[in-house]
Amino acid sequence: ASKGGASKGGAKPRPKQKTNLWGEPVQESSTLDKGLQAVGLQEKEPTAYDVVCDSLGCDKIPWKYRLMGWAACLCVAFVLSFVSMFFISAILAGRPEDFVVPYTFAHLIAVSGSMVLSTPKKFCRVAFDRYHWGATTFYLATVFFTLFVTFYEGLPDDGRIAIIVLCFLVQ
Repeated sequence: ASKGGASKGGAKPRPKQKTNLWGEPVQESSTLDKGLQAVGLQEKEPTAYDVVCDSLGCDKIPWKYRLMGWAACLCVAFVLSFVSMFFISAILAGRPEDFVVPYTFAHLIAVSGSMVLSTPKKFCRVAFDRYHWGATTFYLATVFFTLFVTFYEGLPDDGRIAIIVLCFLVQ
């Protein structure tokens, strides 16, 4: 019997290679490269995403304008949410679009405010990283599905209302 739980052949298991979202292998930087990048002596290889965002100036938005943009989005989202509450009875009357459209756009504008506050580049990088992409995709799918069901006339009103309410509960 071997000590320390080593396998029979004495071979150690190979470390799992890191992959990106699409399963493509990602080349990792060495510890020395990471240290040099941290102190600014070596630049990290930019991705296509980085090149596009940098050319648009996404990271160069001053805090003053980020806070103003976030506050504006927050106010517009609040007003749309408040106004949509006056039309909540329209769902039961068979006109869900009167409530759904402003309420859904209020949510999207509120999320956009968060994006403005943290910069679009950082927000998208975090929202679609390997830990959050599922939740982000699910949220966007429920928003799309809510709007689709609202305007799709092929469903009976009772079923349509139930699906819309379910989508709002999931969101």
